[in-house]
Amino acid sequence: MQRDTDLTFGEIHGSHDSFVQNIEQIIDTALVKSEEEAPIRLRFLTRPESARVGPENTDPACYQLTSPHEHKPRMRYISVSYCWNHNQSSEGLTLPDYHIQVEPGSQRRPISCPPLVFHRSMRFARWQRCSYVWIDQECIMQTDPTDVERHLKVMHRVYGQSRWTVAVLATPISDEYNLEALLKVTRTPGSPNGRDFEIATVVALNLLHTISKDRWFSRTWAFQEKYCATSLHLLIPIAGFKITSYFKQHLLGDEVDSSWDFCLPIKIVRKLLMRLRSGPSAAKIADHWNSKDGLSFRDTIENLGIWYHNVGQSIVGEGILDWFENSHLIHGAFAMLEICDNLVVADRISIFGNLCELPYRLLSNRLNDPQYSYSTCLLALLLANFFPGPQQRAEAIKRYAWHIRDHTLGSTLETELFAQAIDASDPEHISDVMQSGKTVGWGRFCAIFFIGSIVLLQFLTVFNVLLS
Repeated sequence: MQRDTDLTFGEIHGSHDSFVQNIEQIIDTALVKSEEEAPIRLRFLTRPESARVGPENTDPACYQLTSPHEHKPRMRYISVSYCWNHNQSSEGLTLPDYHIQVEPGSQRRPISCPPLVFHRSMRFARWQRCSYVWIDQECIMQTDPTDVERHLKVMHRVYGQSRWTVAVLATPISDEYNLEALLKVTRTPGSPNGRDFEIATVVALNLLHTISKDRWFSRTWAFQEKYCATSLHLLIPIAGFKITSYFKQHLLGDEVDSSWDFCLPIKIVRKLLMRLRSGPSAAKIADHWNSKDGLSFRDTIENLGIWYHNVGQSIVGEGILDWFENSHLIHGAFAMLEICDNLVVADRISIFGNLCELPYRLLSNRLNDPQYSYSTCLLALLLANFFPGPQQRAEAIKRYAWHIRDHTLGSTLETELFAQAIDASDPEHISDVMQSGKTVGWGRFCAIFFIGSIVLLQFLTVFNVLLS
């Protein structure tokens, strides 16, 4: 599939007939009705039963896959979010030779995901005393197209129904001073103040700004997983300095494999940003920071603004309020996906439909072919949801399609014509489509964006006053 959102529909298709035929072909090939209420029936990684009932367990590096029929409603499990191309260095680390038994009595196979991702995820599971872990490369039968297709339709629910989601990052905390500052601002109860705490706040904010550049935050799948998760924790690796006894009590890890993680719940970062808003003035923090770092007052103020913005947008999920003003949920979702990247362009179709929880979806694995246009697929998906009746949809396509030939998909979503197309559809049906965002993923998403953006705008307003 071609990611062609920079091209107009006229440039993509050339003629009206070709445009209409492509839309109809996409819908005929891949359109399915969503099944949001159906059980998702997941497989999980767990320790063999013999290892869970007694201390004299079997091979500690051996895990087994459960059957989908063992997945019960409200089961406590951990969903793992990570980059398949995980680039964390394993130099100097000693990891077990993990392997998995797919079925009782079957031959064990090596793990498929990056070893450090598996190792760190299982350590998090032991810390949470959770017996079941879901990792896509292990729990989806990757060579079975039917199983892959089934999971594509429910990925948002996999993360939305998990008790915890753990994001396994690769960017390390590589300085003892930074870790100490992060511990101070995230582990100190109440509303502390004072010069040392204010300096630690700036150091921690700078560190989080660096962590927000981790590749995980720019991935489209991670975007979906972050916003659908009910309880998201970042696993941040520690590297480059000696782990003291003080640090050990706050970290996940052990002396055997020499790997350590700092576990950071997203809700803690959100509280930190709120504390910055209501705590000492930017000028006071900057003045204390200057005396330590030697930066000019103006540079410090500017740095604080940049760090605050990036941490808020990338880690917590705050964004630009304008994306949702005078617009609708559909355009906001499209704009957010445009700043993310992924390897298989067609996957973006599934992610878009899942995030917006549209009544009808496109099976993206059926569209993973160079003949299909990403822009046209998204337009076809929207038309299929706005006009579910085949005859009504055919009339709408003929009526509106070529009028947008000089528009890209992004500009089409902003046009008066697109608004008219929505108004022309079944009012009751389109209301259902637009209200679908009030469920798990997008209701919370829009609320976080609205509140977070107000905080961000007020914070940056203070900076502008100080700089003027």
